[in-house]
Amino acid sequence: MLPEIKTGDVVALHWGFAPVILNEEQLSHLQKYTQRIIDVMNSTQDAR
Repeated sequence: MLPEIKTGDVVALHWGFAPVILNEEQLSHLQKYTQRIIDVMNSTQDAR
């Protein structure tokens, strides 16, 4: 799907396909919001 992809590129995966190469800002946001979701889910588990 991404003919311009090269070693070291970070891609998003969706249903086993890599539809987009992430730039640094996109990767940073993905990491930030993924961690927020993990933290919320972990705190929900702790509240039980």
